[in-house]
Amino acid sequence: MQRLNLLLNALLVATLAIVGAYFLVVAEGYGFWLGLVALPIAVGVFRYWRWGYFASAVWALASYQLAREGVLEDVERLAMILVIPVVALSVYLHEKFARKKRSKTEA
Repeated sequence: MQRLNLLLNALLVATLAIVGAYFLVVAEGYGFWLGLVALPIAVGVFRYWRWGYFASAVWALASYQLAREGVLEDVERLAMILVIPVVALSVYLHEKFARKKRSKTEA
């Protein structure tokens, strides 16, 4: 099961990196900024940072919302298709890999 989780994490990192680079090259305006933001989020997911998983889900939802409003004309279809798998993977991997803070009573 651990191998599957690592493979899913690698898939999420690759998705964020590839789609982020694609947005940088193809999209204009907000799409360019979404692509620029996707790359540090991919680093956060790669490093198993708690905020990285949260940010990847928020990034996917923001991409969907902008595509739905018609702002992402060049990459609209891609943004709408990727939202469900990226959010689902982000939530699942957050539960598996995100480091939990220890409470003061535990220490």
